[in-house]
Amino acid sequence: MAGAICLILAFYALHTLPINYAGLMLIILGLSLFIAEAFVASHGVLGVGGAISMLLGSLMLIDSTSPALQISWAVIIPAVAVSALLFTITVTVALRVYREKPDTGKEGLINMRAEAKTDIHADGQVFMRGEYWSAWSDEPIQKGENVTVLAVEG
Repeated sequence: MAGAICLILAFYALHTLPINYAGLMLIILGLSLFIAEAFVASHGVLGVGGAISMLLGSLMLIDSTSPALQISWAVIIPAVAVSALLFTITVTVALRVYREKPDTGKEGLINMRAEAKTDIHADGQVFMRGEYWSAWSDEPIQKGENVTVLAVEG
């Protein structure tokens, strides 16, 4: 709520400055591209486009010849760099997590090693991750043998 209120107050305050709306739209586009980068696997293309858009938008934002009203490079460069870095880290971590093998649910059990606690042919039990599971196999498996989970049913 505080962010929304501050955003509305900022728009009101910006009305008193000579704003170039193309610059403002480029900044908004840059932020949108950063957000899209988090949801779309573009391998950094959207992030680079967002950084360029923010940089150009920041340069064009104030439409005045007075140096006192211009945005300083000392503000533009760190703001764009920090935004790009944050979103790059976020996307990198998100893609790493997306590519990892699931740890939970049925998908996390496939290809895991288990120990046969009973003889298994038509049915039996295996011990895996501290739990006993019902199991079956087309080939006879002796009690105590190590097995690999190939599929999960039910």
